[in-house]
Amino acid sequence: MTHAFFKALLFLGSGSVMHAMGGETDIRRMGGLRSRLPVTYWTFVTGALAISGIPPLAGFFSKDEILAAAWGAGRPLLWAAGTAVSLCTAFYMFRLVMMVFHGDFRGSREQEHHLHESPRFMTVPLIALAVLSIVGGWIGIPAALGFLLGIPDVIERWLEPVLETVPASAGGVPAAGLLILAATAVAAIGIGSAVAFYRAGSDAPQRVARGAGPLYGLVANRYWVDELYDATVLRAYYGGCAAFEAIDRTVIDGIVNGLGVLAQGAGQIVRLVQTGFVRNYALLLLIGAVALLWYLISS
Repeated sequence: MTHAFFKALLFLGSGSVMHAMGGETDIRRMGGLRSRLPVTYWTFVTGALAISGIPPLAGFFSKDEILAAAWGAGRPLLWAAGTAVSLCTAFYMFRLVMMVFHGDFRGSREQEHHLHESPRFMTVPLIALAVLSIVGGWIGIPAALGFLLGIPDVIERWLEPVLETVPASAGGVPAAGLLILAATAVAAIGIGSAVAFYRAGSDAPQRVARGAGPLYGLVANRYWVDELYDATVLRAYYGGCAAFEAIDRTVIDGIVNGLGVLAQGAGQIVRLVQTGFVRNYALLLLIGAVALLWYLISS
């Protein structure tokens, strides 16, 4: 439910940026949009904070509930994996924020000339979704905070009739409180790292890329999954399509077109009979009568 708010906000915010940039989608050609798109900027930052799990925004409560359930179920590896993903999420979201909205504009002069805030039919939904991204998680306060604040978790058990029961606590209030602090600290580290890496004038990304060596190339090229898929699947698929196209063009079309040519040729031959001259028809009638008479006599 919380994802419905901030993910919709982030997608609509991206659309607002694309609208302002004339359809541009490469964030390396953006930058410095904060002052030109203030509503989009602040609502987008709200969504980024929410998906990063910063309290008291909506994403914090859903993320904390998942991590707490993993820990409470005795699955520390799942908890560690979820925490690592939270770190990555916070980092890449604020990498996006820094590259799109901060620093200097890196697009063309024509794009910069046409920069403008989106119209109300886009900004009003952005504001509504930003508000929901702030308060949407308050109906599912985790057990530890709910106990301290006296607020019940009204959504925690509503799917129990159709789902397998999962642990409702993470080992008591103190343990849950530590997990909450850890999850928030991880999100803050991810955000702070992204801001430090991608602030104006920083060459940290380039230094990391150079230091990573072949590993950077592996990740930058997405493990060459696209190339592998192209070599093993797409080429065979396109080859099969070309073969079937050749069969369709030479065999199937050849048969159909051949029948058409045959029918046309037969029509041209039969057409010779219809000359429009009575003498020709009389001659054919005589030939037919003689042939019929000969057949009757010989039989």
